[in-house]
Amino acid sequence: FVARATEDLEGGVTAPDDFTASMLGYDGATKVTAPTARLYLGFFLRIPDFSGLDYWIRKVRAGTPLDTAASQFAGGTEFERRYGALTNSGYVSRLYRNLFAREPDPNGLDYWLRRLDGGSKRGWVMRQMCESSEYKRKQASEVDVSVLFILLKGTAPTTAEFDALVTRLAAGLASIGVAEGDKVAVLARNSHGFAALRFALARRGAVMVPINFMLKADEVAFILRHAGARTLATDTEFAPVARQAATLQTQVRQFIWLPSEEPTEAVHDMLDFNDLARCDAPLRGCGPDSTDLAQIVYTSGTESSPKGAMLTHDAVLWQYVSCVMDAAIARDDLMLHALPLYHCAQLDVFFGPAIYMGSTNVITSKPTPDNLLPMIERFGITSFFAPPTVWIALLRSPLFDPARLARLAKGYYGASIMPVEVMKEIATRLPNVRLWNLYGQTEIAPLATMLG
Repeated sequence: FVARATEDLEGGVTAPDDFTASMLGYDGATKVTAPTARLYLGFFLRIPDFSGLDYWIRKVRAGTPLDTAASQFAGGTEFERRYGALTNSGYVSRLYRNLFAREPDPNGLDYWLRRLDGGSKRGWVMRQMCESSEYKRKQASEVDVSVLFILLKGTAPTTAEFDALVTRLAAGLASIGVAEGDKVAVLARNSHGFAALRFALARRGAVMVPINFMLKADEVAFILRHAGARTLATDTEFAPVARQAATLQTQVRQFIWLPSEEPTEAVHDMLDFNDLARCDAPLRGCGPDSTDLAQIVYTSGTESSPKGAMLTHDAVLWQYVSCVMDAAIARDDLMLHALPLYHCAQLDVFFGPAIYMGSTNVITSKPTPDNLLPMIERFGITSFFAPPTVWIALLRSPLFDPARLARLAKGYYGASIMPVEVMKEIATRLPNVRLWNLYGQTEIAPLATMLG
């Protein structure tokens, strides 16, 4: 992203002021990153450190309210070490000094004391002050610097950073009793949590069982029973289905909550992905053998009960190599993954090989034109897979503009036949895009043949 943005800036495609404004105006920046940065500045009088700011941004995106985060700041060791134990009056006075460089006026002090004495949390008081127009103006420069830094560095981890996350998460899985060979089911939409868990399970030597999130509770329960899964990872949206399914004579004993693409509330009594991903214990064991089972991917079960395709690490990795060679997946690709990761096509034909090659990956859970077309433009996507129905929806969208998709160079489709007239239309409207048609079946990991 940085290299591409630099090219645009140096080439005059984007003016510096426009680039900065677009970054600062990003929805996630204004609603999550900037308010979190203001809390750091208000409580501790310093620009936030990257690891700390990144941690709290992830917590807030995962569902922790900003008021709760602020209360943890107020009750944390750094605040207490700096200012000691404060009465409500001392706390309000300290906030005025930190935020506005003055003592509170009598009316202001009385107002905030009445709120605190009436049961309002200290974090809530700080949040109200931090979001005041006076403080926003005062700290605008520092907050803008923090937002730009976290957007440029924090939202696109390097391969090494992703690798370190996977190792920490694998150690976290081991700490909750997930052993080599254990089956861990996943019922969730696409997210960075799903992506990291996929490789953390492999590193731990556990077996991933991805489940179609469109299934009903009894259908999910069949897969859980058949696979023998004892751990079930899910997100907030599908937590009710996951809980219900687990009660239907399954072996599930624990749940892992996964964050979603959009901020969601963490589910009570589920192990938090973010906590597991902070595990700093060494990962014991020598890792799986290439012939060990890596995943059990269930077929659709349209004519009978679903069948589980048992795939080894060798099967998956050699499949990656086939995709890399014949579908031209390369390190300099910037690939958008929009189809469900529970399905072997997006998971193992595109996402896995892209990770294998060190490509840059953008993950979304919403394969709709109003989401995909702006993302393809904004991130400069060069590689994209979708079934023909999605390609047709993109072409028919009022947002479709070939000029805004200028970097798209590789287009993939599968799951059904692309109508010839649609292929001709793509060739006409996106002349720089090379198309591949991929076909396969779950049992063979899944790629069998391709045309491209």
